[in-house]
Amino acid sequence: MAEQATAGRTPARADGKTTFATVLEVDPTHEQRARDIAARFQHAIAPAAVDFDSGGLSRAAAAVPHARTTRIVRGWGLQETAPVGVMVVSLKEAVRQALAEPFANPRFWERVEAALTGAFVGLGGQEGTHLSFHEETAERTGYSYHVLFALQDEETGDAVHAVALRLDATVGLDGARTRALTVDDTAFFALRVNAVSVTQVPPTAG
Repeated sequence: MAEQATAGRTPARADGKTTFATVLEVDPTHEQRARDIAARFQHAIAPAAVDFDSGGLSRAAAAVPHARTTRIVRGWGLQETAPVGVMVVSLKEAVRQALAEPFANPRFWERVEAALTGAFVGLGGQEGTHLSFHEETAERTGYSYHVLFALQDEETGDAVHAVALRLDATVGLDGARTRALTVDDTAFFALRVNAVSVTQVPPTAG
C-alpha cells in the first residue's frame, strides 16, 4: 500500500509485520498516542484468518489506556454489481457510521477515501499482511483487507478517535482481473465489514 505523505500528518503505511494498514490524521503532538493505539490492534487478530475474530478486536479496544469503545460494527454487508468507485463510497459511509460523531475534517475524509480505494485498486502491487487472499477460482476471488484510521484535530480536541476495520470482499472475477481492478471498473462485489471504534481522552484533558 503506497504511502501518501501530508504535511504534519502521518502517511498511510502497511508492512509485513502488522495486520492493519494505518492512516493517522493527527496533530504531531498527538502522533505517538495515535501510534500507540494502532499498536494495540496490530496483532490482535490473525491477518490470514478466514473467519473474523471479533473477540480479539474487542479485547484490543478494551486494552487501549484511557479509552472507551464507542461503536462496534458487526457484519455490515453489501452485494452489488457496480463500479469500484461506488463500493468505495459505500465503505466510506461505513467508516462514518463507526465513528462516534460525524467529523468534518476534509483532509481526513480524503485520506479515508484513498485508503479504501486501495482496498480494491492495485491489489496486485501491495505487500503486507493487511491484505490476504483466501479464495481464487475462475469465477470469483475472496480476500480480506485491514485498515486502521485515527483522527485528532481542532474539532476533536485532545481526544483521539480510531477505527479498526476489516473488510471481507468477494469479487466476481478471477484473481488476475481482481488484482488489476481500476476505480472505474465494474464487477460483482459482496462486501462484509466488521469494525470497532475507540475514543481516547487523556486524564489531563478529562
